[in-house]
Amino acid sequence: MTLSLAIGNRLEEQQIADIPVVLSSPHLPFYTTPTSSIIDYLHSNIVKFALGFEYSIIRDGRRVISPKSSQMVLMLLACLHVSYRAAPLSRQSGLWIDIGRDNEVQEPREGIGLKNTIETSGYGFFVPDKVCWGAWKFHSHLTNKIPFGVWQLQNSYSKSYQKVANASTFDGHFHELFGWVGKQFSTDPQDRRTYKALQMI
Repeated sequence: MTLSLAIGNRLEEQQIADIPVVLSSPHLPFYTTPTSSIIDYLHSNIVKFALGFEYSIIRDGRRVISPKSSQMVLMLLACLHVSYRAAPLSRQSGLWIDIGRDNEVQEPREGIGLKNTIETSGYGFFVPDKVCWGAWKFHSHLTNKIPFGVWQLQNSYSKSYQKVANASTFDGHFHELFGWVGKQFSTDPQDRRTYKALQMI
């Protein structure tokens, strides 16, 4: 995004951003699109998903996010990820597929179907009847079929649990150690400086 905006600013400085490209032949096998239009499109696409992402986080209040809102958060976060950088959409099953199967358990899975809409319209619209926008959630019959679920957060948490537990234990031991060291030191200024140095370490 920074690179795109920098290119746009540079073109504007040179006052050539809005000058149409003059091509030698009127019959070309492609369309030409101004750079400023591309940058505006990228920016609006990112803002669209960012707005939805932030709304999903705050709509349930400050202290809790419901499982249904979590699904929307994960889906919009995946959309943001592919909006910021080039990415093979076909590897993002939740975004790419319409209806498929989970290879491990052979259960039906449904995504938002960008494969279908890109093929038919050239743009990645969500397949209709997946999201109930009024209630800001996936339709109830998709809750357990959509790949954006709380279980994804749980899997990420489980993978990192041991690291978090180790760091927490390590931190707890140091607090105990410094508590003990603090009691051992007398009120001598030199000892207090030593204790302060240990705290910094």
